[in-house]
Amino acid sequence: MNDTHDAEPLARPARVHVLINPASGADQAVLAILARTFAEAEIGWTCDVLQPDDDVGALIDAALARDERPDWIAASGGDGTVSLAASAMAGRGVPLAPLPGGTGNVVAQELGLALDYERAARALFLGPVELRQLDLVDVGGVACILRAGLGADARLMASADRAAKDRLGWAAYLGAAIEQISADEVTRLQVEVDGESFEADVLTALVMNTSRLGRGGAVLSRRVRPDDGVLDLLLIRRGSVAAVLRVLRSIIDETTPLPGAEGAPGDRNLSVEHIPARRVTITPRDEVALQIDGDVRPALPSGCRLEFGVRDDRVPMVAPRP
Repeated sequence: MNDTHDAEPLARPARVHVLINPASGADQAVLAILARTFAEAEIGWTCDVLQPDDDVGALIDAALARDERPDWIAASGGDGTVSLAASAMAGRGVPLAPLPGGTGNVVAQELGLALDYERAARALFLGPVELRQLDLVDVGGVACILRAGLGADARLMASADRAAKDRLGWAAYLGAAIEQISADEVTRLQVEVDGESFEADVLTALVMNTSRLGRGGAVLSRRVRPDDGVLDLLLIRRGSVAAVLRVLRSIIDETTPLPGAEGAPGDRNLSVEHIPARRVTITPRDEVALQIDGDVRPALPSGCRLEFGVRDDRVPMVAPRP
């Protein structure tokens, strides 16, 4: 995640409370893996199996109010589950351990965890670990730990339904991507970055907190860091069919470089502009699709200002210690 290493070592917990999202990712024996790992680590544990209407913040409050209070909270699921837990735990000072049980698992990868669930669990609860402090981005009052996307990125998220993701994983996005490329829908935005305004015609605009896009090696800019207190606005102004399909492949396969991004300087079929900022305001000229941490939100109406900023409260996250 960082070029420098200044995280503090973290002692093994006595108790952990796990939030398990059973709808995330492929079927696997999560409870059996956790039971084996916690038994070997001699860690006491409890869990909540999340239902669609559960209030994650209330579940965390209840867990932390118990007589046998957990030392850590763990979020077992995809990035959406981790995002909900992180936003509910910001400022509490209780470490959050992400278990990669979803499709993308970007946060887990940013922290150096394996995508294999059991390997990740053993690294977190049996190996040496440390505490990393991650930023949260405020998106119009909503907390975001990964990225917010306007335009094609949000339409892509909306097009890949849960049934397809359960069946195909990241390949579910392939058909959706082809649909978005064929539409070739450009969005005109009024953008304000730290008081400076300009207009931009884009395929998609991303406000990113983490550098990765998915399970593979897709990194639009290696300057994006989730712990630097800085927003990263990325504007993708154009992209050929071949370039966008290559982006999809690089999301799945870490050996495929991104077209026109770092690692593939010879291919100019993808135009990415990276603007670091303290505050960003985006006003669409026409209605535009919006997603926050993979959760598709109501479209942003024409002329509606959406403000982005880094929140003061950070999230302490458990990561393997190199």
